[in-house]
Amino acid sequence: MQIVEVESSDLLKIFDALAKANSYFVKRDEMNAAIHLADTARYSPITSTVESAKERLGHILVDNQVDMKEVGW
Repeated sequence: MQIVEVESSDLLKIFDALAKANSYFVKRDEMNAAIHLADTARYSPITSTVESAKERLGHILVDNQVDMKEVGW
């Protein structure tokens, strides 16, 4: 495995983009469920993938003691 150095500010920008994309996809799936009068939303694969990536990056940032306050985590 190769180790690549990345600035924490770049990782925070990626985290923020993933958080916003996740919010969009969740709302889209919930709106779609409401349109079809469904009791619950079935989240799409892209929603789950983006959420998983966001959570994983969040844990990496926390494990490396990066201040997550600026992205609200």
